[in-house]
Amino acid sequence: MRKAGISLLTVATILVGTLGGVPMKAKAATYYGLSVGGCSFSSECLVLDDTVSALFSGTATFDPASHTLTLTNFSNGGRTSHPEGLEKCFGIYYNGSNDLTIRLEGRNVITLTADAADACYVREGFYSQNRVANVTIQGTTFSDSLTLETGENTATDIATHRHSDCTGIDMTGSLLIKDCSVNSLAGDSKNGSSGFLLWNDSGFSSGSLTIDHACVTARGGNLTNRLGSDSGNYGINCTYNTVTICNGSIVTASSGTVTNNESYSSGIFANDGLYILNSKVDASSYKAAIYGSVRNDVPGQGWTDVAGTQGLAQIPVSDLNGAGQNLSAYKKIHIAGSYTATVTNGTGGGTYELGDTVNITANAPTGKKLFNGWTSNAGVSFANANSASTSFVMPAQAVTVTANYVDMPAATLTQAPTAKTGLIANGSAQELINGGSATGGDLKYAIGNESAPTSNYGTAIPTGTNAGTYYVWYMVSGDSNHSDTTPAKVTVTISPKDEGDTPDDGDGQDGDTPDDGDGQDDDDTPDDGMSETEQLIRAFVARMYTQALGREAEAAGLDDWSA
Repeated sequence: MRKAGISLLTVATILVGTLGGVPMKAKAATYYGLSVGGCSFSSECLVLDDTVSALFSGTATFDPASHTLTLTNFSNGGRTSHPEGLEKCFGIYYNGSNDLTIRLEGRNVITLTADAADACYVREGFYSQNRVANVTIQGTTFSDSLTLETGENTATDIATHRHSDCTGIDMTGSLLIKDCSVNSLAGDSKNGSSGFLLWNDSGFSSGSLTIDHACVTARGGNLTNRLGSDSGNYGINCTYNTVTICNGSIVTASSGTVTNNESYSSGIFANDGLYILNSKVDASSYKAAIYGSVRNDVPGQGWTDVAGTQGLAQIPVSDLNGAGQNLSAYKKIHIAGSYTATVTNGTGGGTYELGDTVNITANAPTGKKLFNGWTSNAGVSFANANSASTSFVMPAQAVTVTANYVDMPAATLTQAPTAKTGLIANGSAQELINGGSATGGDLKYAIGNESAPTSNYGTAIPTGTNAGTYYVWYMVSGDSNHSDTTPAKVTVTISPKDEGDTPDDGDGQDGDTPDDGDGQDDDDTPDDGMSETEQLIRAFVARMYTQALGREAEAAGLDDWSA
């Protein structure tokens, strides 16, 4: 289908438009050839928001140095009328002499609502009048989006005008869509309805369309009350150049219904060829899902009806350097590669197509561990990376996603145990430490060597009986919400008993054994040379004396009495 051209504006042309019947803002000193929702960008107006029009929300800004229009969560219901007064209106109108970049931030919506009173028989979401200007629409991720909704031609438009058209994006230069989502939705019309229309006019050949790592929905509306071979509806119509869909792009292109067999209709019309490279494409139309030679490096399927219930056939991979394959016999086509998703420490892995939603669940933590989010080797964007059950969209490659875990927060040692001092072996078990305290768990102890515990941990205070050095290890065993603390130790000493200091046990000896003949008795007094019998007699006399008089005998008296 050919489209009649619209003459170029001169530099002095003043843009005229309406905002739902309200006169458009007057042109400022320097006009940049760009209008959005009926408001023109100029050297005195570089930002459009709700202070400019009640029909706006979010912001639209223009940088004349880089020729960049930035849409930030912007939406509008206004329109720009054709500068020559024709009954045509546009959401975004561009007549600048330079290439244009449209940068997307967040969700942006350009809407042209139907209005029976305005007789606007050509409705276009974006229109570039400059035949040589190229356009780039770019974001950072698929969540940066632009939706263009033309609305439908009214019954009056359809009945009155031979050429009533609705087009989402209409231009002659080349168009690049990258790292974003674009929904170009054309409404019902009489003569033509296309999601994308890149066409030739007055000796200018149409530019190419490249969709590079982007998600695109292109929909043509239904055609009504029109008979003739110059009418048509398309999801994507690139009249005289190539369409390239690459790098994990996801494209859905469909046309509406037609009322006669003379009308043209394709999901994707690529007269000079369609390249599908590591991407996913769904196309459908009542005439031909895809028209033009197709070169694809991933396989697919085709059906001979739009519903996808009849004539199923497999579509093989084709030679990218060859002539391509003709798929015009199919009214529904699905082309997509399949890739493996591996889930480490969880479930949900398997084989998926590009664009499929992969639902994953992390394994329950074991021991004193907590789930600590998902990571991926391929930069996957998770619906919620901090949720144990989440999802992601399958990219155009095999991926591994991993559920990660960390230790629970450690219990707290509020007071460390300390060694008891002055311990002397006495034949009985003695506690070795002064106990400590903790929160988030139980403080436990164990006996060990200098390097590690050698007994099981328990809450009882460890004891020791024999003289020597003891190593008491301790740690806080965390409760259900806390992990254990790192073990530490206390060094404790029990000194040996001094036999000369043993208390009198009442046997007539000062806790000592009889003289062993080494020059000293066991209480370390000098040896007096007495025989064992003499010592026994002396001890007996001393005991009797003490019992009789209530005091110890004098040494000289004991010598006489013993003798």
